[in-house]
Amino acid sequence: MKIKFIFILIFIIIRNSYSQTDTEFFNRAHTKDSLKDYIGAISDYTKAIELNPNNALAYFDRGFIYDNQGLFEKAISDYKKTIELKPDFVKAYIYSGLLYYNKGLYNEAINNYNKVFELKTNIDTYAFLAYLGRGCVFDDQGLYDKAIADYTKAIELKPDYAKAYYSRGLVYYNKGLYDKAINDYTKNIELKSDHIAAYINRGVAYFHQGLYDKAINDYNKAIELKPDSADDADAYTNRGNAYYNQGLSVKAISDYTKSIELNPKDAEVYYNRGIILYNQGLYDKAINDYTKAIELNPNYANAYYNRGFTFYKQGLFDKACKDLKKSKELGLVNADDYIKQHCQ
Repeated sequence: MKIKFIFILIFIIIRNSYSQTDTEFFNRAHTKDSLKDYIGAISDYTKAIELNPNNALAYFDRGFIYDNQGLFEKAISDYKKTIELKPDFVKAYIYSGLLYYNKGLYNEAINNYNKVFELKTNIDTYAFLAYLGRGCVFDDQGLYDKAIADYTKAIELKPDYAKAYYSRGLVYYNKGLYDKAINDYTKNIELKSDHIAAYINRGVAYFHQGLYDKAINDYNKAIELKPDSADDADAYTNRGNAYYNQGLSVKAISDYTKSIELNPKDAEVYYNRGIILYNQGLYDKAINDYTKAIELNPNYANAYYNRGFTFYKQGLFDKACKDLKKSKELGLVNADDYIKQHCQ
């Protein structure tokens, strides 16, 4: 009898020594998450939740992993559960808002960001993110003044937040307020000197002001930061545009060609290069570029129009008429006079 009691006692001790709490699973999940073992982390967060269904943080952290994996439904479900268990969990509203925004569900996104402003807990810490997020929604909806107001509020709350300056700069650019856009891009660059897109977009703003040398300097900087990367394709394209406007066709073609090497899927670059080749009398090469532009964008009316006139220059009138009629069909009326005279 005594031996049996000792055996039972040892069994209980061994069993208890291997029993883990939800906190232990939660902490282990955090470790696995930091090591990028996301499958293991999800498994441990799930075990933590099974042991303690009221563990709001476990739901939130598991949702964040699902979010990063693009698993929208699972992420939203976990964020909603987090909010149900902890209605003042500000970050859950912000991340839900961002997730809804990325899915194009703007009303749901705004509702979540608005909820942040209603709360008191941690509002000073996270409000700038909610203003930025809501500003992005308004921006996408074309509500530029509301977007600017939200980005400005985010900047007031966090003056060193580079992304807010950049985002506001994009809106100012879309409104044609190039000086204000340049100021915001410049502030972004001061705070984040390796931000390639800020250099490119400031260059575009300078370009629209006719300040081609300043634009080229910014495109040069973008290229220097990350040579021969896909990110540089836009820099080469835009620098090519600036060279073209300066009458430097050889440099423009070189940049368009480099841009195509880095990103062969941009129809506009083929179109731009085709224009220069046409002007140089290189009609076959121009046609090749216009054709590639049309392959990438079958509704590219200008490419049909230009290819049509290139065929005309070669005396290929049937092909010319076919392309010019197609350009008109796609909404370009410039070809009307030629069509009436030669394509009846």
